[in-house]
Formats: sequence, C-alpha cells, structure tokens
Amino acid sequence: MGFLSSQPDANADKEKRKKQDEDDHAKFKDLNKKSKDDEDDGDDQGMGGDAVSSIVKEVIKGINEGDDKSKKGGSVTKDDVGGEARKNMVDSSAIDVVVAGVIGSPNLFDSQGTEDSITLSAMEIINEKIETIEGSLKKEKNLEANSYEFAKRVPNIGSALRSPFTSDFGSIGSSSKPKGEQSKLLAFSSVALDRIDDLQSKLFEQWFKVGFNDRNKIKKFKERDRKLKVPLDFAIMKIDDKMWFYDLLTPGRNLSCSHLDVCFYYLRKEIKYNESVNSFVNTTDCFFAAQIFEMYNEFVKNDCDIESVKKDSKASAYVAGFGMYCSRKWIELDNVLMPINLIDLAHWIMCIFDIRLRCLKVCNSMRFGRYKNSEKLVRAFAVMLPILLSHVNFYDQRKDIDKSTGYFQGKSETDPLEIVIVQDLPQQEQCDCGVFVIKYAEYFIHGLIDKIPKELDIPFVRKKLCVELFVHAKKKEVSGYESPSEYPGRMEKDGKKKK
Repeated sequence: MGFLSSQPDANADKEKRKKQDEDDHAKFKDLNKKSKDDEDDGDDQGMGGDAVSSIVKEVIKGINEGDDKSKKGGSVTKDDVGGEARKNMVDSSAIDVVVAGVIGSPNLFDSQGTEDSITLSAMEIINEKIETIEGSLKKEKNLEANSYEFAKRVPNIGSALRSPFTSDFGSIGSSSKPKGEQSKLLAFSSVALDRIDDLQSKLFEQWFKVGFNDRNKIKKFKERDRKLKVPLDFAIMKIDDKMWFYDLLTPGRNLSCSHLDVCFYYLRKEIKYNESVNSFVNTTDCFFAAQIFEMYNEFVKNDCDIESVKKDSKASAYVAGFGMYCSRKWIELDNVLMPINLIDLAHWIMCIFDIRLRCLKVCNSMRFGRYKNSEKLVRAFAVMLPILLSHVNFYDQRKDIDKSTGYFQGKSETDPLEIVIVQDLPQQEQCDCGVFVIKYAEYFIHGLIDKIPKELDIPFVRKKLCVELFVHAKKKEVSGYESPSEYPGRMEKDGKKKK
C-alpha cells in the first residue's frame, strides 16, 4: 500500500527531471547561438570551435603538466615569465605554466577580453575568454539535478604580469616601485639596438588586440574597448583612444601632429638625459611650424616689412627657450630639428637649421612630382628664422661663429637662409612620411645620419615605436611615478620669463 501511494510522487519527480533537462538544453542552445552571433558580428573578431578547442586543450594541458611537476617535486624556472615575482602566487606549479602559456602563446592573443589593463592575473584572463565561449567547458555535472555550472576560478592577483612594469623599468624579477618624479626615464631604446623586447612586444599585442577586428574597414575596435579607462600619459598629452596606436602601427597610415609631438618630445628627453648624446641639438614641435607659416603669411601681406614681425611672438619664445616642454635656448645650440607638416600636400618633412653654417637642410622622404620642389615648400622657414634671431640679438651672443665664411659671406643677419637638400636618404613607398621624419631625427641626434639604412623596415619601425611608447606609459601608470614639469614657462614682452 505504501508503494502504491508513492507512485504519483515518482512520476512527478520524473516529469520535474525531464523539464530540467529541457531547460538545460535550451540554455546551451541559447549560448551556442550567442557564440555564433558573436563570431559573425562585424564588430567582433569572433572565435570558432577549433580555436575554442585549442585554448581549452592548452589550458588543461598546462594545468596537468603543472600538477605532474608538483607531484615530482619539480618547479617552473624563472625564465618562463616572472622569476621570483611569482612566489606571491598560490598553487605556483600549476598556475606558472598557465601564465607562461598566456604570455608565450600567440593563439591566446587572438582571444578577446574586456579590460584595458594588462595587470590582471593569468587565470583571470583565461576565465574571461572561457566565459565568452559556448558551453565548451563545465566545472561539473550534478547528476541528481542534471544541472551544469561553468568553470569559474577565483584568481589570485600575482605579480608575474606586472613585473615588466614594476621592476627596474623593464627587467623581470624585481617588485620595486619607484615613486615621485622621475625625469631620466627614456621611452626609446638606443638607435643602435635594432630589436624589440619579446616580452614587451607580447604584452603590447595582448593589450592592443582586445576588441580589435581588422576585417571591419570602419570600426577597428569595439567602442567599449577603443576608449581607454585610464589614458596613457605622455607628459605633453594623454592618449585615451586605441586608434592612435592603430595609426602609428599600421604601414601606409598617416601620422597626426600628436604622433610627431609625442615622439619628438621623447627625442628631446633623449638629448637632455642620455649621456651618449653629445650634440648641441634640440627639436621644435608642430605648433612652432604652424607659427612660422602664420608669421610668413602676415609678413608677405605687409610687403615683407621686417618691422611687421613681432619681437614677442610665440615663435620668438621658442628661440629664447620658452613655450615648449624640455626646451633649450637656441643660443646654446648648433642645430635645431623641425618637423614640418605640409598640410596642402598631406606630407611630413624635417628641416635642420644649421646655425653655425647658416643654412636650412631639408630631409624629404619623397622627392618627385609635386613633392620635389623642397625649396619652395620651406621658404617660410628660410625667411623667418633669420628675422627671429635678429630680434633676440642672437649673433651678438655667439662669438664662436665666424660670420666671414661659408653662407655668411655677403649676407646681412636678416637675409634668407641658404636651402640645402640632403641627399641619399631612404625614400618612402607608402604614406609613411611621418615615420621617416622620426627616424631622420633619431639618427641625426645620435650622430648617425650618414649611417641611416638605405631602406627602412617600416612595419618593424612602427611596431617598435608603439611597443616602447606603450611600455613607457604603463611603467608610469603601474609604478606610480610622474614626469617632472619640464615646461619652462612663458616669455614676456621684454624677453624675460613670466613669473
């Protein structure tokens, strides 16, 4: 009798379990559809089943290998990723292998995350990728309720991924964090060191590819991933858009004034703080070039009257050493490197004002067609620079210059400069003129302009600039230091510093 009375309850339980199975099937069907939609979405880079399987196998393999090493008393060497810095991580035998896989495997870089920061632990990164894939992974199956749970592990934030930024500015294995102002930290490696640090390159790739889809011709990044939560600080400006790096990285993409200004700022720091640079040289920025063109137009409108050129102009402030970060007085220099954006031609060139020879040397990466007549393109600088020097009594303060020789002969102080076209420079094949200008300046600063390669490896040069600028900004962000204020102030009408 008891058995008969329990039969309806058994049927009810069977129906309940059947409904649970149907709900679970519907849940996985929805996840499969969502994964497929993500893969086909024009804004996403998607991930097929093969890629999912590859990641899963790699993660599981890494954990198993770590467990085997732990059982055998083995360990992962410090060369895998973070050295002694990984002592802070729990379950080190297993996790270290996975961390090494995240940094060393290019396949994982193709996965998409949602964070701008690269200081997350390796396990957190892996879990974020797994959670976006259709239910390929499951933590366990509850046989009684036929319900599934996705694998989700609580990560321990270790220092392995942070070590390239928190150590001695690039070396791995130290956790020291310099605080306060640091002025002598340079963004670019030596021009003679023609390579990219492998670990830094992979960290940049990992960060850059979050939300990136090169197949989309208009929107290269998902909007939520394109805008940075924490802007990258380059002292003279802060960059909060990944498209800035996309333009710098991609061959054939035009560079903006912000690209040239950032790179030339760090070249000025190179001049100031790198003891191997012995030249009396400095650079200007894009604003200075714009001021020269504006002054020249006014000068022509006033029938080339020298008195119409203001002595307290913004361009004059540059000559006096004001108005620009990491600036120097021209009276201390022999050469001034000037990036010039020829807006009408959408073309970058660089001029070298050789003060001792009194001439303007033009470095042009495209000397054909409408770009060939360099003399006409830079005439504004040849005319205005001598007038600016005259306004500050420049040559009265430079007794070391012999004005009876060279291009000084038969010239007054305000006569236009002689224009000289620099020959045998590497020439561009695509719209890479801005990159050529940066490399011309870098080689000149180090006294190697005559040794510049006849052909530049543009993809390599662009990536090197991106990696080193990115790493430098991340060092500042993670290590907690700031660049000191290198702004020299403004010039008053009498030529003195404004207090």
